[in-house]
Amino acid sequence: MLNSYKRLSLIVCAIFFSLNCYAGKDCGVDEAKQKLDMAALTTMSFNEVMGLSFTTSANKKVQCVKDSATAAFVISNKDIKRSGVTTIADALRLAPGVQVARYSSHSYAITMRGFNGAFASNLLVMIDGRSVYNTEFSGVFWDIADTMLADIERIEVIRGPGGTLWGANAVNGVINVITKKAKETQGALLVARAGDEEKGGLDLRYGGVIDAASNTYYRVYAKNLARDAQKTDSGSNDRWSKHQLGFKIEGAPDEDRVWTVQGDTYAENLHEGVAPLNTPTHAEGANLLARITQKFSENSELKVQAYYDYSLRNAAPIKIADNIFDLDIQHRHRFSESNEFMWGVGYRTRENTSQYKVSGASYNPPTRRDHLFSAFLQDEYALVPETLRLTLGAKFEHNSYTGFEVQPNARLLWTLDTETSAWAAFSRSVRIPSRIEQDLSITLPLQSPVPPVPFRVEGKGNKSLKAESTLSYEMGFRQQITPRFEYDIAGFYNHYSKLRGSNPTVAFVPDASSPVGVAGVVSSQALNNMYGNGYGVEVATTWKPFDWWQLKTAYTYTKINLRLKNNPPAPEQDLENHNPRHQVSLFSNMEFESKYGLDLWLRYTDKLATLNTTPVNAYLALDMRVFWRPSKELEFSVVGQNLIANTHYEFIQESTNPTHSAIQKSFYGQVSWAF
Repeated sequence: MLNSYKRLSLIVCAIFFSLNCYAGKDCGVDEAKQKLDMAALTTMSFNEVMGLSFTTSANKKVQCVKDSATAAFVISNKDIKRSGVTTIADALRLAPGVQVARYSSHSYAITMRGFNGAFASNLLVMIDGRSVYNTEFSGVFWDIADTMLADIERIEVIRGPGGTLWGANAVNGVINVITKKAKETQGALLVARAGDEEKGGLDLRYGGVIDAASNTYYRVYAKNLARDAQKTDSGSNDRWSKHQLGFKIEGAPDEDRVWTVQGDTYAENLHEGVAPLNTPTHAEGANLLARITQKFSENSELKVQAYYDYSLRNAAPIKIADNIFDLDIQHRHRFSESNEFMWGVGYRTRENTSQYKVSGASYNPPTRRDHLFSAFLQDEYALVPETLRLTLGAKFEHNSYTGFEVQPNARLLWTLDTETSAWAAFSRSVRIPSRIEQDLSITLPLQSPVPPVPFRVEGKGNKSLKAESTLSYEMGFRQQITPRFEYDIAGFYNHYSKLRGSNPTVAFVPDASSPVGVAGVVSSQALNNMYGNGYGVEVATTWKPFDWWQLKTAYTYTKINLRLKNNPPAPEQDLENHNPRHQVSLFSNMEFESKYGLDLWLRYTDKLATLNTTPVNAYLALDMRVFWRPSKELEFSVVGQNLIANTHYEFIQESTNPTHSAIQKSFYGQVSWAF
């Protein structure tokens, strides 16, 4: 914990600059409305509020969802609050197409459009533009992807490939958590909760003014949580506690320049694994991000952003330490009302030291420094003004694992009228191999299937692994039928090649220590020998039958087919069964006289028929939140989660000794006080 604070204080002196994204012109709302604070939303009509659904992650610029040629969805701060969730991971259940499965008090398997797992590798996750995707294993530690929920302005969910703008590993989607401006979080806020599973949580934030003349504002926050262990069949203990601090400072000395400096530091203790291997894990980290916005004219802007991120995860089997520096430069120029060009370059370096504490396992080399150089070009051209828009782009990267990679993209948006739009897209995206896949070698004893012959398993990293490749074809349609009802449909077909598989072999070798003179060896190495396809459809609707009642529904269908070249089925092929075929969500919000409210959230998730572990049955979950707001500054709420069944499984961690943690019914009370 102290190391995290020391590192954060040392890097505060390193200030870099960045740019705000360009504000799109065809959103149906003017620039003044885009800058409205959250309090103003309560006085706007439903149609106006729907027009403010915007995204920066789809095209690296602010634009309405309906003007984006991609499957975009925005989870608002109000949605997060009304859902009663306490983590970013659980909030993602609100978006169509996102598959969220919790398998311990702190661990989640989250993906889009297939390939779910404890370390889902095809989903890029960012917080204010800072990537939290870990290239050690290709995935996200969701326990550290965190910030104060009340400070989140929105979560942008981009389903489908985002490699052209965001680079490798944005294969099936991009999630960008965007926090509020410091100016919007002035004063003090206290949020406290306690319950049976949510044992305790306390969030405290304070915002103030540094210099009113230069529009310089700040906020600082502190949060902690304690979550009880979930029910397990194996006797493991997965309880979780965490402490986190952070700040944000923003200034706008004039209309053409905006700068931001922000950072976080955290320390947590949790339990991972299965008894008797279940042991405590300590994780800590710190990050600092800075950016500046410089507008040269109404048609030209420059963006520069940089961040440093330190993390340490010390578990029983492995210790991982990372130091990451990332620099990103982006420039936008509008040549005419019909043509906008955007380009950018980037550099990232990662120094990693990994130590396996299990006998027989080692990294070669134990410390590694990786470099990533990137550049992108994107041109958006109006073929028919205000009706047909074509976007072409490509990302060029050179990484330390597979060398040079190209990720092109073509998107077409057809605006039929102000309420209706259709779009189509073609993209190529790649996933870069993880360090574990290339550098880890392991030799472990295995229970003998033919006693008394001893057996061992040998796994070797493959430094010749190539990037996994995905060709994506997408189509979508959006329509606002009435001022109170709209829907969004997206369909996709993905073709996968060079996926990571394996070719396990069994051999008998001489062994003097064996009572029979030989030993069995099961050897395996990661190979690019799997291919397949995936397809599906995602539907979202929003309906407000009355001013006091809003309904949001979502349906997702996903099907994945995987095959190994010239080999029988292997464990990697089981990835096609790690995703529910059907998902349905119904989210109801009722509010009376701005003082009382009832929120109901019903979810159905189809079964996971895995090949190598116990199947996870389909389940129905119901969350309920009741709140009372005696004043604008004070709110009391009671939340019940997973109310239909006492326990249910959502996922079983893939391993030879899988974790079986059932998610339990729970209740907690919360008070929120702004002062």
